[in-house]
Amino acid sequence: MTRIPSTGTMSVARRGLVAVVTTGSAIAAGAASAGIQQSLPPVGVLLLCLAGVLALVALSVADIRSHQIPDRLLLPLSGLMGGWLAAAVALGTPGAAAAVGDAVVAGAVLAAVYFVLGLMGAVGLGDVKLAGVLGLWVGGLGGFSWMLIPMLAVGISGTHQLARRVLRRPGAVAHGPALAVASVLCAAVALSG
Repeated sequence: MTRIPSTGTMSVARRGLVAVVTTGSAIAAGAASAGIQQSLPPVGVLLLCLAGVLALVALSVADIRSHQIPDRLLLPLSGLMGGWLAAAVALGTPGAAAAVGDAVVAGAVLAAVYFVLGLMGAVGLGDVKLAGVLGLWVGGLGGFSWMLIPMLAVGISGTHQLARRVLRRPGAVAHGPALAVASVLCAAVALSG
């Protein structure tokens, strides 16, 4: 009988859950303890976007190297988004409930769109999860720019694939980096409007 090596006392799912809860709680507690009246002042917007962009760079590098988006990178990003939304509601920020509603709708719609793409074999499950998290982020910033994420991401991936064919470099193109770039562009549109 072959024995499966142990990864420690905690399962991978439990460690991921701990990462999500810890990250989200830290964001919410930090916002509350600082007495921030607005959960997203201009400096907060910059810090949230910087943290999001850094996480997206790490996710993109991992996806390019292995064609997989690891949960150990994706779950803290979802904790960051959840903590930010929870802090907005907990602090009673005007419009927070509407922003949370917009974020949940955006995340659910993008996850559903990418789930269908995944069923067709066009993207992987990591892309589905990433699309949902990015929908929370961009949808929570307001506006409807999140609706452009799939179109921009597919355009970026298609252009990359076309360039690989022209250069005679066959192989699959990781879709996570295209999702990341499209989300950053849509977040910039949401913040500018």
